Amino acid sequence: MDSLGGVKNGLLVIETDGGIEPVDVLKICGPAFTKLGLSVHRNEIRDAYASNIVQLYQQGWARACDTCLACPPWRYAVAERKHEELARELEILEQTSPDRKRQSKGTVDGA
Repeated sequence: MDSLGGVKNGLLVIETDGGIEPVDVLKICGPAFTKLGLSVHRNEIRDAYASNIVQLYQQGWARACDTCLACPPWRYAVAERKHEELARELEILEQTSPDRKRQSKGTVDGA
């Protein structure tokens, strides 16, 4: 469930043999479930994004059925992932704000 989470998933796996696949957690769905037939030796990474399974994984949070969306653990996972994403964005904004840069140089407005 938290592998689908509440934000867009952007991960792919490159296997040791060069295979390009969606994340390992999807292997619980069955043998060869994640096998796309793609390899870094023959394909571009972007080719994986044309796969239905990769698209479903990446947008799983947006394409979940009503039963999943109504499940309390799913709602909690979605809310927590969104909170984490917002916290990261806020941290980046704080680090790049002009006031922060002035303070780090030892200048404070009005001093």
